[in-house]
Amino acid sequence: KRPKVRPADKAYVIVNGLEKGKRPKVECPERMGLVVLVAGLILLEPGMLISEETLFRHLDDLGLLTRADRHPSLGDLPTALSRDLVLRGYFTRDVLTPAAAATTQSAAATLAATQETQGGGSEGAGGVSAVYGLGARLRAEVGDEELVRAVEVMMGLEGGIEATR
Repeated sequence: KRPKVRPADKAYVIVNGLEKGKRPKVECPERMGLVVLVAGLILLEPGMLISEETLFRHLDDLGLLTRADRHPSLGDLPTALSRDLVLRGYFTRDVLTPAAAATTQSAAATLAATQETQGGGSEGAGGVSAVYGLGARLRAEVGDEELVRAVEVMMGLEGGIEATR
């Protein structure tokens, strides 16, 4: 059983410092596929933050949340994302109230966009919303530039991601 990490606790992430050619094979390709997909969705959002509602809507549009059965390796995808991948350091998940979101411009923009596109608030009780960002482990193991290049290749963006904004 994994210990629970509280926001006040310090967390350390052990990353593989070996060159790519010397790294061991990926232990769970399905997990890494989900990581790359979610990272791509985050990179395409202004401020590189995506609301939980928007993220899950995209995953549902891709048919990943519509299946009644659990994924054999990942189990329930929302749980795998919000617990497993956040605990592993691939992503950050911050719960924001409208007042807390107002403290940073990108978080405020993300929350405002979520409320606007969702008709004023499908966020949880009390106006609480969660946003996902890129985690320390993902940035250390892959790097922002390589993630951007991967998304550009997947999306067929000739001029790069910046050309789409």
